[in-house]
Amino acid sequence: MIPVAQKYVSVDVTSASEASPDYQVSVADFQRAEKGGPIPPEAIVLIRTGFSSRWPDAVRYLGTATRGEDGAAQLHFPGLHPDAAKWLIAERRIKAIGIDTASIDYGQSKLFESHRLLYERDIPAFE
Repeated sequence: MIPVAQKYVSVDVTSASEASPDYQVSVADFQRAEKGGPIPPEAIVLIRTGFSSRWPDAVRYLGTATRGEDGAAQLHFPGLHPDAAKWLIAERRIKAIGIDTASIDYGQSKLFESHRLLYERDIPAFE
């Protein structure tokens, strides 16, 4: 049986995401959320960008309704900055992370660094 995390932490970045669809959640965002105490080890971190309210309108949710390679170049939605992923791994030892967008990496990502950093450490990302 897989142990269930004792805690989860919600981080709200809706204002920043509304201002910029390409917003990348930063270490500073997590530190602001820790005013009541640090993110505990083995926590599940949930990022609220507000983009879930845009579903199922592809243009509002993804930045485009175009599919395929042409559509990939037009994606615009928030994600987790790789530096923040590194910090969560090293400094907070999280168990999992979730975001209300189509990917843990922001829409214009070409290298998918947050994916790779998290998955290398067996930390699942729920999108």
